[in-house]
Amino acid sequence: MKYFHKNIKKSEELTYLRRIEKIHPHKMIFYLAMFGSTLIISFLLISFHFSKPAESNIALNFRFPKIYLLNTLVLLFSVFVISRVKMYYNSDDAGSMRRSLALTMSASFLFMLMQLAGVVQLLGNQLFMAGEIIKSYTFFMLTFHFMLHAVGMILCSLAFSKYRVVEKDPVIALILFTNPYEKVKIGTIAEFWYFISIIWLIIYSYMHFSF
Repeated sequence: MKYFHKNIKKSEELTYLRRIEKIHPHKMIFYLAMFGSTLIISFLLISFHFSKPAESNIALNFRFPKIYLLNTLVLLFSVFVISRVKMYYNSDDAGSMRRSLALTMSASFLFMLMQLAGVVQLLGNQLFMAGEIIKSYTFFMLTFHFMLHAVGMILCSLAFSKYRVVEKDPVIALILFTNPYEKVKIGTIAEFWYFISIIWLIIYSYMHFSF
């Protein structure tokens, strides 16, 4: 019986390893990058949480700008739009893909503008600026997420440029829609977008309920 359980465990481990081997190298790099980004954000949030009591008077009276709530709604809308891109790819609909990517980029650009507007409000808040710890950690987290979002924006822009050409050329469309690697890239862009959205929701929720 013991030998039987060992064989089951070994077969499960082999199956898990085979699944990892099937992951495309570029996708694996993305997963590692997302894991590293998660560690950085986790470190910043934990450090901020334990450092914040040193400026408890500021923390009790400071309020996170309301524009970040609108920002969050815009980001959630972009998540909904980009979730449809993979569906359009599976149905060989280059036109709908292009339009969805364009709408995602528009929402993303609006998100980034609102992020900057929120930073301007923070810079104009004397209470916030008086707290060195709160100010430093907040700007670190906002800047880091802004950089992640910029990467996502670049990926969407590259995909948009490609599918604008594909829409006009049926030969290129046939090549791309039958290419397994292209499906991996589209899926990776969507997954990365979900990731940066989750990261933002964690940052926003913590900042909103902490002040």
